[in-house]
Amino acid sequence: MQIKKLLDDRPVLKGDRLFDSKGEPFEFVEVSGEQVTIVGGTHKTMRKPSAELGCYLIDQNKTDKEIAKERLRSFWED
Repeated sequence: MQIKKLLDDRPVLKGDRLFDSKGEPFEFVEVSGEQVTIVGGTHKTMRKPSAELGCYLIDQNKTDKEIAKERLRSFWED
């Protein structure tokens, strides 16, 4: 799995800062299934869904063409 930011579509790497809807900063650690493992300001490790942190998960095994089709399909379904 790979994780990317919604705002600028850039990959998220270990140690990058992510922000939740309240503006709290978190440090990215890893992706575990559908959850993102992060470290908060109090050095507490926690898991949150990627959508809460302004990110989305993609399967690395998919081609760019397949991902583009999924995005287009979800755009028209919403």
